[in-house]
Amino acid sequence: MQAQTVPIKAIILIGLPGCGKTTCGKLLANYLGWDFLDTDQTIEQETGSTIAQIFQEAGEAYFRKLESELLDELLDQNLAPDNHIQIRYVIAAGGGMPVAQDNMAKLQKLGKVIFLMACTSCLAKRLQGQTHRPLLPSSSGADTKGLSEIAKCLDKLLQERRKTYEQAHFKIETTNLSQDEVVQKVLLNLDICS
Repeated sequence: MQAQTVPIKAIILIGLPGCGKTTCGKLLANYLGWDFLDTDQTIEQETGSTIAQIFQEAGEAYFRKLESELLDELLDQNLAPDNHIQIRYVIAAGGGMPVAQDNMAKLQKLGKVIFLMACTSCLAKRLQGQTHRPLLPSSSGADTKGLSEIAKCLDKLLQERRKTYEQAHFKIETTNLSQDEVVQKVLLNLDICS
């Protein structure tokens, strides 16, 4: 008797800011015909506040609590035994979401977790000029000092989060890949025909 394969209910993209979770996640969801969910955008919609405002007004611990609650809601929706309507998601998880207590185990229970990696100097260039990321310094133009500060901050975040990120089902180095190539690598690793 042949073993039955359990269908993947969610593909979760994790990694540092700028690694392509949202952009590649949207492309992947469109390709598969699945729903796309960006956890940061969902929290902003539900609270009526930006992530930066939540950090400033209520603090990072409160934001992490909101992330965990959103993850619990997704698990309840998709894994409840009496739930016959199961939505298939591509999820762009906030960069710090996997690190909060028990969140990585919850993400793994929800679906296949993919760690998107890129060198921090490349990520800094992608993030240059963005002012909505509360854990990163903002810079504008071609400010080399600003890029260096962003890269240093990203290095620190990676050191803090690497052990958790490495628990993903697999990882993809995105530094020299186009968004379409990242999507194709995800499909290949999940053995989904492209």
